[in-house]
Amino acid sequence: MSDINWKNVGFYLVLAFLTFMIGSSGITKLIGMQEWVEAWELYGYQPWFMYFIGALQIVTVIMLWIPKLRFWGADFIAIVMLGAMYTNFNVGEYLGIIQDVVILILCGIVMWVTWDSFTSVWNRVGVQPA
Repeated sequence: MSDINWKNVGFYLVLAFLTFMIGSSGITKLIGMQEWVEAWELYGYQPWFMYFIGALQIVTVIMLWIPKLRFWGADFIAIVMLGAMYTNFNVGEYLGIIQDVVILILCGIVMWVTWDSFTSVWNRVGVQPA
């Protein structure tokens, strides 16, 4: 019998996958990769918004690896993915929605696993979340 905790291994694989997907997307937006610039023009968004989203993605990836901020990092990524789904739907890039949904589900897993640490913060200040 091995002493490997497969639930932890699976959880950290989810974090690693999210880090790779969101982190690489954020970095390519921050450096102004031509493909993103052209996509942003197609979407009808301002260039500054691309840099903002890229920076937000980098910050949220860092948050995923800080246990006390992990829930919030996954939450912010999920919000960005909802916006990405809306954008992909509006421009007819329906295959992009599949990737967004997968990332959204993985964020949901991270938020579910870290829910207790999230609610413990509220309990310390005397607030009961709904």
